[in-house]
Amino acid sequence: IMEGDRIVADAKFYETRPVKRGDVVIALLPNNTYVVKRVLAVEGDVIAGLGDQMWLNSQPLQEPYAQYTGGLTFQTRSFAPIVVLSGMLFLTGDNRDMSFDSRAPQFGQISTQHVRGKPLYVSFSRMPSRWGRRIE
Repeated sequence: IMEGDRIVADAKFYETRPVKRGDVVIALLPNNTYVVKRVLAVEGDVIAGLGDQMWLNSQPLQEPYAQYTGGLTFQTRSFAPIVVLSGMLFLTGDNRDMSFDSRAPQFGQISTQHVRGKPLYVSFSRMPSRWGRRIE
């Protein structure tokens, strides 16, 4: 999703399904801001970062969607193992160096109760070639 994109979402999707690792979700933050992020870890998981590599439960994550554009330093990308608490999610943006997400203590883990839907596709973009693009 790019700045200025308009998306269509299913607000009821997670009413009947659990949130899973790898899902892209819309979440409502405590400051009443909506964000679109990818779920990297769910309750009970242990997640850590070392440079451009994320580790989930002591295994390297394969993330073909992740982008590192050079906006953050190696030290900022790295973080000690974090245990995801009960009922919580660890969320990140796919553009890792430009994303404010669960790696930042000010953002932290997000309650599953704050998930508001599943983004489906781009309905409008400044780039017409993106219209109709599925969000996965």
